[in-house]
Amino acid sequence: MSAVRQAHDLYGEYPLLDQPEMQTRRLITSRLAAGALACAGAFSTLSAQAAEPSYFAVVPVSGSGAVGQIRPVKIALAGAVPPAAHTGVAYEFNIAALLTLDGPAGTSPADATWSLEMGALPAGLLFDAGRIFGTPLELSSSPIKLTVVVSYRGLEARQDYEISVAQTYYEFTDSISGTATNYDLQQAALASGWDGVQPLKAQVTIEENAIVGSASTSLYAFSTGADLPSGSMLTLRNYGAIIGMGGSGGRGEFPYGISAGSPGGGALNVQTPLLVENHGLIAGGGGGGGAGAFNTQPNVAAGGGGGGGGQGFTTSAPGSGGLVYSGAYYPAGSAGHSGNLAAPGVGGTGASSGYYPNQYSAPWYCTAGSGGRGGALGESGLPGGVGTGAGCINVNGAMGGAAGVAAQGTENIIWGEKGTILGAVRQQP
Repeated sequence: MSAVRQAHDLYGEYPLLDQPEMQTRRLITSRLAAGALACAGAFSTLSAQAAEPSYFAVVPVSGSGAVGQIRPVKIALAGAVPPAAHTGVAYEFNIAALLTLDGPAGTSPADATWSLEMGALPAGLLFDAGRIFGTPLELSSSPIKLTVVVSYRGLEARQDYEISVAQTYYEFTDSISGTATNYDLQQAALASGWDGVQPLKAQVTIEENAIVGSASTSLYAFSTGADLPSGSMLTLRNYGAIIGMGGSGGRGEFPYGISAGSPGGGALNVQTPLLVENHGLIAGGGGGGGAGAFNTQPNVAAGGGGGGGGQGFTTSAPGSGGLVYSGAYYPAGSAGHSGNLAAPGVGGTGASSGYYPNQYSAPWYCTAGSGGRGGALGESGLPGGVGTGAGCINVNGAMGGAAGVAAQGTENIIWGEKGTILGAVRQQP
C-alpha cells in the first residue's frame, strides 16, 4: 500500500475518540506546481501526467494525539446477597446498581438491556430494567435461584442471585416481673396492636420471683389462646412460677349428706404450638379435701368436718361442717380451713353426739368423721374421715378433689427445659 493511502487511512475522515473536541484530521489535497514542491512537508505521488502532474499533501491537525486509539467497551455484573424478602412487605433489589459499564464517551448504562435467563420470581415480584420489585405474596420453601443477563451492543454479562421469601410476623414481647392473674398471651398481643391476622411471633418471660396465677379453678393461670394464624411462633421463658387455683373443701350437707372436695385449677393451657423453657415452677392447684362422714343412730346424730381448701395461687374456700337435723338439731362438725399459696388447709373436726335430748353432752354415742386436708400443689385433696361409734352407721367420708393439671396440651408443647412440674401434663381433650 502506498504511503499516501496509508496516510489517508490514518488521518482522513476518522474521528479522534480520545480527544474531547473530537477534532477530525482532514485530507488536504492540493495541486501544486512542480516548482513549489520544495516548500511542501511530505508528499507522495499518486499518478503522473505529462502535461500537469498531480500531488496530495497530508497535513495533521495541530495538537492531535496518537492515531487510531479507540477505548473498548467493558461490561461486568457483580454478585451480591439480595436483601431479605417477607410476605406482605414492599421489596426492591436494584441489580442495575451492580452493573459496571466502561467505554468511550457516550457509553451509557441506560442503553443496556436486561433479562432473566433462568428462574421464576416469587408471586408478587416483578423484574424490569435491572430491578426486582413488588410485594411478595407467598413463602418460598427454599432459596430461588435467578440468572440475570445484561446486554450492551453485542456484549453480555450474567450473574446468579438467590432470593428467599420469609414469613412476616407481628413481634410481641412481654416481661412479667410481679404478679399476673389469668394471663392470656393472645389477648395481650391484641392489646398491644396486633391485628390477629398476621402470624404472631411472641416471647413472654416470667422473671425470677414473679408469679402468674389463677383466681378461679375454671381458668388457667397462663393460656396461649386458640386459633392463632398459621405460622405463629410462641415462646415462654419461665424463671418464676405458674400456679393454678386450689380447689374448695367438701362440705357437710343439711340435713344429711356430704360432698367431695372440688378439683384444683390448671396452670398452663397450650392450644397453639409453644416452646417452653421452664427454669422455675409450673404447678396445678391442689384439690380440696373431702368432707368428713356424718354419723347417726336413733336419737343420736353428729355432723362431719368440712374439707380443707387446696394449696394454690390465692386463698381457696374451706368446706363447711355438717349440720344435722332430725326432728331436732344435733351437733355440727366444724368447718375446714382455707388453703393458700403457702400451704393447703386442714379439714374440720367431726362432731360427737350424745343421746337426745342430751345430744350436746356426754356420754358420746357417735362421732362423725373429720374433713380431709386439701391437696398440696399438684396433688389431690384427701378424703374425709370415717365416723366411729358402736351401733352407729360409720359411713366413709367424701373423696378429695383432683389436682389441677400442670399443663394441658402436651401435643402443642416443645420443651426446651422442663424445670419443676407439679401435676399432670396431658393432651387437650
